[in-house]
Amino acid sequence: MLTFLPQIAVVDLNAEELPSYHRNIDMDEVMLTHADDDPQGRRLGGFAFTPQGVLHGASEAFRAEFQARRSLGTRRTRTGIGVDTYRPLTVSPEFARMTG
Repeated sequence: MLTFLPQIAVVDLNAEELPSYHRNIDMDEVMLTHADDDPQGRRLGGFAFTPQGVLHGASEAFRAEFQARRSLGTRRTRTGIGVDTYRPLTVSPEFARMTG
């Protein structure tokens, strides 16, 4: 389980801040966004489901845009949780409708 809380994201401008475009080869991943102060951020109450082996994460274009606008003290604004499960999840019809 991962917890995402608002925090200072940029302390070292030479450090990489965003997770790379990657795949979880041994687990499914579910993310729930509880809150986000950024109007362009994730949808509140939103779920994201990434099955094992599917590429996901910040695209190179998004990473470049973030790098161009970040400065010392830039804050992450998201509050949410992530759950990784080693047993495959089955998408129910209800979940499919919610995540459309």
